[in-house]
Amino acid sequence: MKALIGGWASTLPLLFLLVVTACDDNDSNTASCSDCDRNTEYCVMHGSDVVGVDDAYACEPLPPNCATTVECACLDGAEASFNLPWCLELGGCVETDNGLMVTCPGG
Repeated sequence: MKALIGGWASTLPLLFLLVVTACDDNDSNTASCSDCDRNTEYCVMHGSDVVGVDDAYACEPLPPNCATTVECACLDGAEASFNLPWCLELGGCVETDNGLMVTCPGG
């Protein structure tokens, strides 16, 4: 029994690496907001509240409300793949040289 447990324990790091790699298949993850196309996307910064874990950035498509004027107000009431109203209320939105940036606080 001891050999069996020891055998499984040695494969756990590899198993963890495979699971993390398989789950990290989101093409919207970027290194910063500068990776987003200001004409078609806005940036979402998901703040990390965990020591040693960096903030995460994602480019989201601009909603139809932003077709004529790209400003933070055009995101009000827009649908998103995350809790956009909560992020706008607690984190906010700013207009930058790279386009709109929404901040979602960690927690």
